[in-house]
Amino acid sequence: MALVIYNAAILALLPVLVLALIWHTWVSGRLRSSWLFHLTWRLPAIPEGTPLVWLHAASVGETRAIEGLVLKLRTRNPGLQLLMTHTSPTGHALARSLGLADHYTFLPFDFPGLPGRFIDRVRPRALILAETEIWPNLLQACRSRGVPVVIVNGRLSSRWEPFYMRLCWLYRQFLDPVELFLMQGEEDATRLLALGVPGERVKVAGDLKADRTLQVAQAEDRGNVARELGLVGPVLVAGSVHSGEHLTVIGSFARLKKEIPELKLVLAPRHMDRLAVMRRTLDELGLGHRLRSAHKTIGAESVLILDTIGELASTYLAARVAFVGGSLVGAGGHSLFEPAACACPILIGPNDQNFREESRALREAGAAVRVENEDQFCEQARLWLTDEAAVRRAGEAARRVAISLAGATDRVLDALEPLLRGRR
Repeated sequence: MALVIYNAAILALLPVLVLALIWHTWVSGRLRSSWLFHLTWRLPAIPEGTPLVWLHAASVGETRAIEGLVLKLRTRNPGLQLLMTHTSPTGHALARSLGLADHYTFLPFDFPGLPGRFIDRVRPRALILAETEIWPNLLQACRSRGVPVVIVNGRLSSRWEPFYMRLCWLYRQFLDPVELFLMQGEEDATRLLALGVPGERVKVAGDLKADRTLQVAQAEDRGNVARELGLVGPVLVAGSVHSGEHLTVIGSFARLKKEIPELKLVLAPRHMDRLAVMRRTLDELGLGHRLRSAHKTIGAESVLILDTIGELASTYLAARVAFVGGSLVGAGGHSLFEPAACACPILIGPNDQNFREESRALREAGAAVRVENEDQFCEQARLWLTDEAAVRRAGEAARRVAISLAGATDRVLDALEPLLRGRR
């Protein structure tokens, strides 16, 4: 019944989706080649009989999250071939550049018939979905063909909990084909159980990003990162900054800069289409800035805008203080693990519900502090920027919390092993 309702909604919206495709093609002046793969008009050529595991990561963040898992999966199972699909071109490009899989393509649209056509061509041994990607037609097509589905690094945000609970009868049916849920934290697992998912199918494995991020942070040299970016002196790194909260971040930096003239800001927007808005704010406050994509180093300017993909995690190594965005607006925050792994004290806003367990652990350890406005931001940042002992204590506490949260990769691999070997 749930699938019938879902497909009826898709058919009702189909004219809108077609118009959106036509509009995108007209505006961009070209038809995105990925549409051909999304529509399964082009399919990957995989020889029959190939032992294949299919991994799906929607975009860049999910690809980064499962990078370490994929590398260990290859080591443990050298005979397996890996197929990776993505929703976004940026995630697809990143996976290719990292050489994570043997085959790459885009996830078929979740229209009736398309997922089944795709599965019949690639014949995977199992499907591993990164985070909480729920596509009802895809999941049903896997079930009808005997392909086990596992969600890894699963997360259910408290922000969406009222929505899930109102439609729990519908959502529970959508989730039914998933054989195993490997969730990031206890709260995520509890929300899933509240939807009616049987307890034997839900496990807490931890956050896969933690292991990979910690590994990268330990391998990089803090001084080298700063030199590569041209950063000298104290640095404030503001990561995943959303439109709106950039006013607090930039305003606070401008105030702190008057007290600490050598202070630099690395500003990493969450959405690049808001870049012009943030640059305008910098201009209005007389803060010189450069784009990382146009210049390798910051030069004499006060602000380096990190408008590149995949550099933020290591950039936290150059920071004396970090701010993690999405938390001063209603976005629910972003992962705090990257600055924590770099032994960096963290400022966060009050809206951290997407990473509540991380936030609580870091705040209880004295490694993170909540701020709600410019005055609070300046007060705490000033302390860490000027007090060597305080920043050292907070940074060491952040690293300890990061280490305590690691280990998810091995737990996930152990849980996947029976499925990958065909023992269900």
